[in-house]
Amino acid sequence: MIQFNLPKNKRIAMSDIDSLSLYVTENGGEFAIRKYCYEFYVPIKYAAFVAIKFPFLEAEKYVW
Repeated sequence: MIQFNLPKNKRIAMSDIDSLSLYVTENGGEFAIRKYCYEFYVPIKYAAFVAIKFPFLEAEKYVW
C-alpha cells in the first residue's frame, strides 16, 4: 500500500474528498480521518491512477 495525505488546511471541496474516498475504497484501499489530515492507503497498482486523478494529494516517501 502507498499512503497519500491531504492536509485539512487545504481548500478542497468536500465533494472531491467524497469522490476520492469512494474511489480508494472501491479499489481495495482504505482511508482514515486524523486530527490534521486525511490519510488514504492505496494498493500499489492503483497509486499512479490516484496521483493523476487527484493531484492535490501528497504521497508519503515509503511503501509498506
